[in-house]
Amino acid sequence: MSKRANVAVVPARDGSVETAEQHPAPGGYQRIASVSELEPYGQFSKWVGDHDVLVFRHNGEIKALSNICPHFGGPVGYHQMKDGVFTCLWHNYRFEGASGRCLNNAHLCLRAYKVKVEDGGIWVQLVESREP
Repeated sequence: MSKRANVAVVPARDGSVETAEQHPAPGGYQRIASVSELEPYGQFSKWVGDHDVLVFRHNGEIKALSNICPHFGGPVGYHQMKDGVFTCLWHNYRFEGASGRCLNNAHLCLRAYKVKVEDGGIWVQLVESREP
């Protein structure tokens, strides 16, 4: 079972809603969690803006993929990754953790997010940046 993390929601002055701690840094990266949130399960999913992000440790590296199955929108990271593969809860579509590639349908793939770890935080690039 994956550990679901809650994110504090703070109303902005203009009436919109934004999450606390998630302000873009140079390069479009946002701090979405601390490394300690990976324990004890080695993975979690979290909504950040319009993105449902699955964060996990694979072969010693912290990675992030979309947690939304492109087949029918089910949660990919609901169950624990097994043998490097996530299985969607709804229709058992299987996805490689290393690449996001679907093992059931070669035309499907999960979005992979760029990740960096700094100062104990996990930073994910939700939107591609034009900066080098």
